[in-house]
Amino acid sequence: EVRDSVIEIAGNLDQKQYGKPDAVTVRGDGLVTAVGDNGVYRRSVYLRQRRKEMPSFLETFDLPQMNPACQQRPTSNVAQQALYLLNSTMVRDLADQFALKVGDMSSSDGDKSVAINNIYLAVTGQAPDETQLQHSLEVLQSLENKWQQHFNSLTKEEQQQIKLGPAQKALSTFGHALWNSAGFLYVD
Repeated sequence: EVRDSVIEIAGNLDQKQYGKPDAVTVRGDGLVTAVGDNGVYRRSVYLRQRRKEMPSFLETFDLPQMNPACQQRPTSNVAQQALYLLNSTMVRDLADQFALKVGDMSSSDGDKSVAINNIYLAVTGQAPDETQLQHSLEVLQSLENKWQQHFNSLTKEEQQQIKLGPAQKALSTFGHALWNSAGFLYVD
């Protein structure tokens, strides 16, 4: 559910039903990841799953084991889940796509509160309260300043290879952080 939700929020979920399962790749370090079709991914139920090649994202978030038969599957909340969401290249790429999507939906007058509202609605299903909005505006401005400093430290050639500008990277980082929040991961 978490994987599909992250992909859906980023706007990269292919809802097509049936057909062959999507392939996975196995890195040298053992990480098993889905192979997207131009950055578009199918639902988790359509990933190829083999006993020795279980997708890491799903395994981290309590995918049932294929070997044992059991009456009840326990759920967990472990550090590996947060670390996976923070460090996964796929999740970072999806956060960048999400930032572009939010940027397109936001106002052109530079009002960041519209972008923050759109991010909260997409990730948590509810608008931020006034305290959350003010705190988020401060955080987003701080992130944008940090990304601007980073971009300024790059050479012209390195800057040309970057896909997102400082404002978009700030939105990406902010959205990525909210994906690790209780408002996204847990149902009240």
